[in-house]
Amino acid sequence: MIIKFDGREYEFDTATGITVKEAMPIKLHTGHGVRSWWKAVAELEPEACQGLLWLLKRRNGETCDMASLDFDIVVFLNAFNEAGAAEAKPAPKARKGSSGNANTG
Repeated sequence: MIIKFDGREYEFDTATGITVKEAMPIKLHTGHGVRSWWKAVAELEPEACQGLLWLLKRRNGETCDMASLDFDIVVFLNAFNEAGAAEAKPAPKARKGSSGNANTG
């Protein structure tokens, strides 16, 4: 999915898990393991949201200090949720219509 936030587009593959090298800094910063971290993100815990933005930036080739990230948490989570909702929508089906063959008898 594509998260549009703060003038940038971040690609995030929801099917990809989280690696140990990604999870360890998040755990050290937030005190949460992966499952409780996701719950903390949903609860808008600031450190957990910093971890998510850090992960997005890392996976998109940026480096930054997780603790120095300052942003509007609600705007960020809304952008994340909107991207998820857009990805979840089924692709439009092809319209059924005439085949273009006119029967002129």
